Amino acid sequence: MVGLLDIAPLTTTVKLGKEKIEVVGISAKGVACILQDFPQFAGMLSGGSLKGEELLAAAPDMVAAIIAAGTGTPGNDQAIERASMLPVEYQLDLLEAIIKISMPSGPAPFMRRLTGLLNSMGASSNSVGQRKTTAPTSTGKETDSPLLQPLKG
Repeated sequence: MVGLLDIAPLTTTVKLGKEKIEVVGISAKGVACILQDFPQFAGMLSGGSLKGEELLAAAPDMVAAIIAAGTGTPGNDQAIERASMLPVEYQLDLLEAIIKISMPSGPAPFMRRLTGLLNSMGASSNSVGQRKTTAPTSTGKETDSPLLQPLKG
């Protein structure tokens, strides 16, 4: 039998041209970091959707943030900037490997399991992941911004 120190972190290697880069599974800390910067994507993880213009506006930056987290540097501005400069095919290669190692069963089954666990602990899926944010109005009033939408079905 092996222990945690024997297996963590889980890694894989992705070949990008002549170079190889190590990819790690994104931890809860990495996911939290990404969702803090991109709260609109939390609903997508639970089966929701974004409007086309929202997706186009935020996706390139989120892809770079995911790549930074999946290469061991979540939230690191320099890593995010470098990831944003990679050719799109290399970005796709990295994303595929990161998702596979981070959520082997896929994002939707992962979110179903997470929501079930939270519900079994008495947390409402409507309130989980909500935080106060300043509204983009001149009043400066705070409003609830859902980070995790309830699962449908």
